[in-house]
Amino acid sequence: MMHLAEINIATLKHDQGDPRVADFMNNLDRINGIAERSRGFVWRYVDETGNATDTRVDANPRVIANVSVWESVPDFEQFVWGTLHDQF
Repeated sequence: MMHLAEINIATLKHDQGDPRVADFMNNLDRINGIAERSRGFVWRYVDETGNATDTRVDANPRVIANVSVWESVPDFEQFVWGTLHDQF
């Protein structure tokens, strides 16, 4: 059996503590919880924060990343486009 490994590397438009990205940052736990309860979810990388926002993949502190594993592409697509995740 094969799984889908997803990695997302993004650059925030503003620093993590900036009010302009607060809605996104304040909803990470909520969205990650939805992922963990979703059909086909297998695993996601977390650091000391409970998500992955303190893990540096670049010298730029606005660059954030996440990694997750899913049983199938349709399961991952359902999470991305069929839940609250699509608003972020």
